Amino acid sequence: MKRLVMMLALILLVACSEDITVHENVDKDLATDTLQVVEILEELADKQKEPSEKQQTVFDEYLSKYSYQYEQGNLEGANKTIYEYTENSMTYMLDRITSLNSGKDYVNDLKVTVTKYIRDGE
Repeated sequence: MKRLVMMLALILLVACSEDITVHENVDKDLATDTLQVVEILEELADKQKEPSEKQQTVFDEYLSKYSYQYEQGNLEGANKTIYEYTENSMTYMLDRITSLNSGKDYVNDLKVTVTKYIRDGE
């Protein structure tokens, strides 16, 4: 039953992903960059492969841009939570991408969670 609910949520999320409205409490750049990272993680989980050089550059730039803001305490509320979920998930997935059979479920959970924070601002 849980899997069915997740699949329905994922289908709805994918169908609506182009129309995600960024809440006023969420930084638009962070939201856009996070969704890009999640999209790449989805692709990697589907194919169970290591990131390409271009994909790794996206990850590195994301971490470079937002880890400093995070460490300085400049990310608050939903922005802080979005960054924490994404950074932790990137680390987890990239360490296990070729051996993790449940990677798709993990990335789907990440996508649902960060999209909720981006849309709702909390």
